[in-house]
Amino acid sequence: MISLEKIGAEAAKNLWVKIRLPQGAMRHKDHRFEWTRQQFADWAQKVARRFGYAVRIDGLGPQDPTVGSPSQMGVFTQHVG
Repeated sequence: MISLEKIGAEAAKNLWVKIRLPQGAMRHKDHRFEWTRQQFADWAQKVARRFGYAVRIDGLGPQDPTVGSPSQMGVFTQHVG
């Protein structure tokens, strides 16, 4: 018997990191949306439940003790077989 896993990943910028930037500054003009860590976790868990995946959420980049990492990532896995 062969056991497989489906794996997917999604990343989003952490909104709270903006407090570390000079007032009015943007990290990059192409950043169309940024979520708080809670907003991202809520979305990822909702998607995981809807499609039968487990999700692990990690920070991407250096960890600020107050606002967390500059980006966040959800790794979705689903056991198939």
